[in-house]
Amino acid sequence: MAIILGEVETLKQLRLDLYIFGLDFKSLEEIFLFKKDWERRVEIAKDGCKENLLQEIKESERRLTDLKMEYQNKIKDREDLLRKEKEEIKAELSRYSEIESNIFKKLYFAYRRISLSRRKDILEFDFENEVKLPFGSYISSMSSMIDNINFKKNNIESITLERTRPEIEKIKRAAIYLKEKEKLLSGAIGEQRAVEELKGLPDTYKVINDFQLEIHPPLHKKDENGKVDHICTIQIDHIVIGPPGVFIIETKNWGRDSMENPNLFSPVAQLRRSSYALFIYLQNLHLQTFVSNWGKQKISLKNILLTMDSKPDTEYQHIKILTLSEVIGYINYFRPVFYENQVKEISDRLSSGKHSWYR
Repeated sequence: MAIILGEVETLKQLRLDLYIFGLDFKSLEEIFLFKKDWERRVEIAKDGCKENLLQEIKESERRLTDLKMEYQNKIKDREDLLRKEKEEIKAELSRYSEIESNIFKKLYFAYRRISLSRRKDILEFDFENEVKLPFGSYISSMSSMIDNINFKKNNIESITLERTRPEIEKIKRAAIYLKEKEKLLSGAIGEQRAVEELKGLPDTYKVINDFQLEIHPPLHKKDENGKVDHICTIQIDHIVIGPPGVFIIETKNWGRDSMENPNLFSPVAQLRRSSYALFIYLQNLHLQTFVSNWGKQKISLKNILLTMDSKPDTEYQHIKILTLSEVIGYINYFRPVFYENQVKEISDRLSSGKHSWYR
């Protein structure tokens, strides 16, 4: 199986755009599954949120029960404490009823009786409030928890809608984006199918996806009509490097109507300009394994316009138009011209991603 390097350009663009929406997809299959059942994902988000809300209510009710038990235990302990205090006050008051001749003790006893009597009255006539006095925070917390539980129980649907709104909006925006990007999706399908097909080459081959090159200053190339093309950048869908040489592949997932539409940008012209720029670039890389006592070995490029299931009848100079089922046989047709170390050097230098060439 051929060694695949890098990700196809259209899939990379789709994944990046969807990541901006907050959705992280690993493969084209995941994207298509989302496109197919995004409405079910909305319902799953709602159901999951509702289930979490019910669990929150259940957990709040459990914590409320625990808090009530703790409160009741503290109330009971305080009641026992205050009853004991009341009995102690009665006993102390009975002692102060005895006659005392010392004037200072009489004054102290009088003050003490008044103070104890007031406390005794509170414990007898306002016992319940006195019991609850230290536990205002418990009462406030329990009241707040009860209100919160009742609010959630009575507003499950509206709370669910509010909590899931950001996630649902994210899903809907992504779904709209995919609907608007049918051509990009179609391109991703074609490029991914091409990669799967090229995997069928032996492991002596390497497939570089989405090769990009910036050229400073631009290259100049005349087209068939004599018009000068200033080549600042190129992007190549796939570069296949193996024993038979270097193959540049431009993939189009087009129907026959698109292929025969003269108003569409010519993939043939695109392939020619990319091939020309890459050829010049390779000549300037000073590849060590291509230099011998005999001189510098020629590196020729073969250009393939790869379609899916059908292709136009017209043929073009220096361009081979092939369907998906023909590409492996075409590449294998050529005799070996590169050694293993040469394949490695070129593939290492052209590793997928963006390259800048200052010439």
